Amino acid sequence: MGKKAAETAKRMVLVLMTLLALALAGPLLLGLRPRIVVSGSMEPAVPVGSLAYIKPSRDAGAVREGDIIVYQAGETMTVLHRVVRTDEKESSFVTKGDANSTEDPGTISFDRYRGTMVFAIPLAGYLAAALQRYRMTAIGILALFWTVSVIRHLAGKRKQVMTGENM
Repeated sequence: MGKKAAETAKRMVLVLMTLLALALAGPLLLGLRPRIVVSGSMEPAVPVGSLAYIKPSRDAGAVREGDIIVYQAGETMTVLHRVVRTDEKESSFVTKGDANSTEDPGTISFDRYRGTMVFAIPLAGYLAAALQRYRMTAIGILALFWTVSVIRHLAGKRKQVMTGENM
């Protein structure tokens, strides 16, 4: 019974790793871009450590009040905040972090708009950051784990054929 439980556990780990990889990378196939949330300005809707998936766009006309958008705040910095108002005449947004007591200073011109958040996975940003930092190690461990699993599976099939266990 112990051998069967160990095999079941190994399969469960493989399935969980595959599901995790799909959850983190799958949205990329749909054109979404992940952003790791590093500030608490959007809590509780988007907690620190979340992985926010953004639909890239430059079409500011599609943005509505209440949408959570990403905008360019500096040369390399972007901000994830909620749209409070849109000023069509000025071609700008007024934004605010949910946890902030005041609106962001000034307005955000439409040309600084980079996309709209589609969804966020709480805590997944920590995992994504670790995977970025230790990318090659993580890839190596996953490749080794999957390779060993496949070899063991094939070896088990070969044993079944040679001993006639599958008849």
